[in-house]
Amino acid sequence: MVLSAVGDLIRKIAYDKDRKTAADRLYVSGGLAVVGLSNWNDGVLARRTFQAVDLGTGESVGLYTPSAEIGPVDVCFERNSGLTFLRREKNKQSLLVVPLR
Repeated sequence: MVLSAVGDLIRKIAYDKDRKTAADRLYVSGGLAVVGLSNWNDGVLARRTFQAVDLGTGESVGLYTPSAEIGPVDVCFERNSGLTFLRREKNKQSLLVVPLR
């Protein structure tokens, strides 16, 4: 569900998930919504996926799973460039933009 600043229902967005998965992010850009889904196993993040939905039609555009190299820390989404992730390696942080395919 998408709520206004005062809590009014603006729109419902359909996405696929199972019982161990929680929707914990929502990014909207250029008529496309990306729902961040976290799959937990005994309190440990087992998998992070992103369901892209066309807001005009309600149709699923795709399901994206970041590789271990990219990591699970998403920062933002922009339709033209894709998802941005925070990547940590060797005590350095960098931003990595991954386009939706």
